[in-house]
Amino acid sequence: MARLLGLVVLVLFVLGAGGTCLSSSLFSGPGMTRSMAETEEVEVRECSLGRASVLAVLDDGGCGHLLTERGPGDVILESSVTAHGGGTKRVGEGPVPEFCFPLSRCEFGGIVGSFGPLLVVQQRGLHSEIPQDVWLGTLHDGIWRYVSLWPGERVLSEGTPAGPLFALVPHRCGEHLTLLAQPRLPIPDLEVLSEYSRAHEGVLDVRTGLWKRGPLAGIRRAACEPFALDLP
Repeated sequence: MARLLGLVVLVLFVLGAGGTCLSSSLFSGPGMTRSMAETEEVEVRECSLGRASVLAVLDDGGCGHLLTERGPGDVILESSVTAHGGGTKRVGEGPVPEFCFPLSRCEFGGIVGSFGPLLVVQQRGLHSEIPQDVWLGTLHDGIWRYVSLWPGERVLSEGTPAGPLFALVPHRCGEHLTLLAQPRLPIPDLEVLSEYSRAHEGVLDVRTGLWKRGPLAGIRRAACEPFALDLP
């Protein structure tokens, strides 16, 4: 009986030790770490195919949409290769704003969301980091259309170009893509902002691809949310 109890204890000890060792090798061993790293590297490499010459990668929550140069002053937007394969798909094309020729004069960025691609184009500043102009590009029937996010006069700050006092910021207002005016710099009179808003704010008409300017009838500002865009 004593020998039987001793054997049971020995078996339990071996199984316990073996189980601990097995668990360690499966979940924390170097082999598993290399496998995960290799998997991530493969996914990154597959998502990065063809990105060496792109102007921008528009964030879509996945591998991104690729903006590339098609010709002098023309760009195309394609959905990128994913980790699961499938190639690319052309989403839109068309010219850039005229002040972006050659393309090195501008920087490009943006996102892809519920309203489709939102392309931000910044014309590089000549003597400062402040852009000369900023546009928002949207697609209508697969062709880029642009609207300036910096309408109005530019100002100087200590003799250096500082851009406009106000900017138009893209917002999601329910089912509408809307441009709302916001101050960029300290302003002495809020009435000036009100006049600016009435003159420049607008809602995108998805049927025509054009912006309807003027008072925003039916838009509840408190319910509007700005898009996660990198704006100056």
